[in-house]
Amino acid sequence: MSRLRIVADESAPQHQDRPNRRRMSRSDVSVRRVGNVLYLRQNEASDFKVWFAGAWAEFLRSQFANPEEVASAFTVRSSTAWTWWNGDNKASGDIVMRMAMEHPEVADWFRDQWARRCA
Repeated sequence: MSRLRIVADESAPQHQDRPNRRRMSRSDVSVRRVGNVLYLRQNEASDFKVWFAGAWAEFLRSQFANPEEVASAFTVRSSTAWTWWNGDNKASGDIVMRMAMEHPEVADWFRDQWARRCA
């Protein structure tokens, strides 16, 4: 009977710039099995999720004068616009998709920002 080994995949990007590392859930980890060894690697999707709220705030501040303009443009409550503006929360997929349809250049902006962060 062979035993299953679990190994942290060291090829995963290590982000030491994150001051408060939280415990990872199963959704934050991708698993690859080779023989009787499981390689665990931090999922890039979770990094993107953490990064996106701040990037969304940065984008809004570059395009709008204040949270009230954001609330009007996206037809959301003022409190929602303020949480976006401060980077405390991020927009849902439908809001982001609408922004991308109305302003196609937004996809390039986010792609460039993500590439810089990963570099």
